[in-house]
Amino acid sequence: MKKLLTLVMVSAVMIATSSQAATCTFTGGAGPSDPSWFTAANWDNAIVPSATSNIWSDMSVGYGPTIDAAGAVGNEMTVGLYGHDGDVIVGASGTLTLGTYIMLGLTATDFGTVLNNGTINVPSTYLHAGTALLVNNGTLSGTALILGQAPGGDNTLTNNGQITMTGSTYMNHVTNTLVNNGTLVTDGLLNGHVASSVSRIVNTGTITVDGWFYTSVASTAPAILDMNGGVMVNGHMEMTGNAASTINLNEGIITNTTLGLDGNATNKTIVVDNGVMYSGGDQTAGLDYLISIGLITGKGAKTPLSSYDGSYTKLYAIPEPAIIGALSLLGIALLRRK
Repeated sequence: MKKLLTLVMVSAVMIATSSQAATCTFTGGAGPSDPSWFTAANWDNAIVPSATSNIWSDMSVGYGPTIDAAGAVGNEMTVGLYGHDGDVIVGASGTLTLGTYIMLGLTATDFGTVLNNGTINVPSTYLHAGTALLVNNGTLSGTALILGQAPGGDNTLTNNGQITMTGSTYMNHVTNTLVNNGTLVTDGLLNGHVASSVSRIVNTGTITVDGWFYTSVASTAPAILDMNGGVMVNGHMEMTGNAASTINLNEGIITNTTLGLDGNATNKTIVVDNGVMYSGGDQTAGLDYLISIGLITGKGAKTPLSSYDGSYTKLYAIPEPAIIGALSLLGIALLRRK
């Protein structure tokens, strides 16, 4: 009985300790000339955060902490909360390691900004309910990345560096934009994850989805993928169900190990321009059917086509015959002039 009572008391102490983790609020007390994370005077308790600290950054944008060296740590971090804007800047030499999450824009009225030129390691990154802006020019690593975790403002993530998620990336509530000019590696990518999603992925870099890429899970507005260049490699691309999606194959290459198509999914479309999509196996029957009913179209006057080489099915577009004929005549005329 004494052992059980002791165990209960120890557990209670641990829970209390966890729930009462110290909150450190950045105040910028050292003045605008010294916004360093590592300056104790910049924190409300005059102590630089430790690995168990819950951190708040709710100073006006441009007055938040700057991490200009390695070693910034914390448990969880909220940037922009309770009606106050907030920002964090991680310099090229800076590192930030958090035990649970970083959250941008706690409520619908908050604005949170993170500029990462260095290294951030955190299990979960949430662009939450407010207006959130995350610009990654360095390295961001974790398990889960969620844009629009709760209904609220607009969320934008621009990646010019390296993002690696061992779990999934979700495009959830309201308006979410993910612009990838760098490298994004994630186990899953779920566009249009909830009905209220107005989600857009714009790619000119490299996206690797080890598992499934859902073009849209539940969105009533089209969840959009703009392939403006670069490459996207998916373990599986899923285009089934009633949620709306549009893929604009403007430039670049999409490669899918497997592809899920649904001829009854009348609100999933592909517009093919100069981009190409390769999918494992013979997908010509499904793609040709979608072409025949107008769900796959060529941009402008182009004609979409599919072909199978014995391993992969290629989806691409060619100019209309009249344009090809005109180009041929122009070539003949030029040869005659020579």
